[in-house]
Amino acid sequence: MKADKDRLSLVVKKEFFDMILSGYKKEEYRAITKHWRRLLENSPNAMFVFNPRKYKTVQFINGYRKDARRILLECNGITTGEPNKKWCGTMSDQFEYCYIIKIGSEISRKNC
Repeated sequence: MKADKDRLSLVVKKEFFDMILSGYKKEEYRAITKHWRRLLENSPNAMFVFNPRKYKTVQFINGYRKDARRILLECNGITTGEPNKKWCGTMSDQFEYCYIIKIGSEISRKNC
């Protein structure tokens, strides 16, 4: 899970990677924790202020291997809210409110 100025990279499970690859899943979710605040917000220490980073792209990686499947998509912004239960698995049981990473058009894919 690496971030640079313009690209956010996220590792996802096969189930969710396949949904993103097919175009079915249009959002990715992350819990609101210190770790994700640091990666997804410009002011991670500000209380009660949400100032999301503006990534141009988001790269989804299916696993940690060097030859793992990857897909690069446009990032259409980051918000907060309730996750779509059909797109987040058991996360909806753990968190009612989360970061929502909006997925745009496909740019490229590798090893798919």
